[in-house]
This record gives sequence, C-alpha cells and structure tokens, in this order.
Amino acid sequence: MRKILLLACFISFNLYFTQTNEDIDNFEFYYGYKDYLNDAPVKSKVKGEIKTATEKYFKVSKFRYKDTDEKAKPENFTWAIKFNNDLYLSMWNAAYIYSDSFVKVDIVSKRYWVVFLNEKKDSKVIGANNPYGGGLIGAALNIRPRSSWKNKNGENYKILLIDFENPNITRSRPKDANAFLVDTKKILEVTNNDPEVIEKLKEEKYTIEDFANFIKSKI
Repeated sequence: MRKILLLACFISFNLYFTQTNEDIDNFEFYYGYKDYLNDAPVKSKVKGEIKTATEKYFKVSKFRYKDTDEKAKPENFTWAIKFNNDLYLSMWNAAYIYSDSFVKVDIVSKRYWVVFLNEKKDSKVIGANNPYGGGLIGAALNIRPRSSWKNKNGENYKILLIDFENPNITRSRPKDANAFLVDTKKILEVTNNDPEVIEKLKEEKYTIEDFANFIKSKI
C-alpha cells in the first residue's frame, strides 16, 4: 500500500511538471538570499524544460526569456526558486555537494533553512563526495566526526543548513548564502556544546529528528 501511495505521488508530481511553459510561469526567483529575507521574489517570463522531477528535487534546462529567446542569466544563476508555495534551493549553493538541481527545503524560517537528503533516494543530487573521515573531535569530547545522520527509522541522511544570522558567503558571490553540510562540529556549534547533545553524539544516537526539533525551537 505504501509503495502504491509513493508511486501515485511521484506520478502526480511529474505530471504537474509536464506542461513546461505553464509550470515555469509559476516559478518565482530569489536571485540572492536577501531577496528571500526581504520577501521580494521576482517573477520572470522565462521558458525551459523540466528534465527530472521527484517529490524532493528537480532539474531544469537553461532558462531563456520567452520574448527574446536570450539566455536568462539572473534566473540561471538564481539562489532559490519558489514554486507552489514551496521553496527550492539551488544545489550550486550546497557546500561539498554542488549539483545542477533544485531541492525542496524542509524547514523554513527567517533564521534557518534546513534540507534533509535521503542518501539512498536522493543519491543523484548528493554525489559521492564525503569530506569527513576518521579522527576524533577533541580529546575531551572523544566524538568521531560524522556527516551522515540516521532518522528514527534507521535511514541515512545528509543535512544542509542555511543560517541567515551567520550566512556562509564568498567574496565572489556575495548574494548567495551557501548551505553548510552539517557535520558533528556544526551540530556542536549551533547547539552551543549542549551536554545532552554531546552524550547522544558519543553514543551515535543523535538523529535528524533531534536536529529538526532543535532548529524548530529556535524559530
């Protein structure tokens, strides 16, 4: 029954993107993260082709303006897209992952955005790069660094975090707030070395639900 429901959702999502021009008419663009903070999305008359669509992410060909057929540079380098009241982050702004997809944001606020990516189901947008290996975080803490986190059902996830109060930006692209790939150090940083969190990390019992609950408590 669960497989049937998932299949129905997948088909529905793909059908929604079938009428390309109509769907892209509904896209609103955030050229930079401050456009989001200022609630100032831009609605452009562009065209393009949806190449891949799942419940979590989609890929689209290069945007062109409908009137002139010229490449739509701001839209092609957009930081995020709003579609049907959902927000999708450009994965070019996802540290260590970088891909030409837009992923749906799971937790949205004016302080944080959080994206959870299932390492199996969403593998095509994650890639194979894993920058965090062995070693320990501090002799006193004795915690092994990780960037893969389980949910309560035991599935592995990557977590992306955008912190608007402490944006991760570069000089070359000051309009873009890059997502942090959440590892053990980032969890310790945002939770301010909470003793309960440290204990869960040591026992490898810290889950994506724990992280979600913490973020929601700060919204």
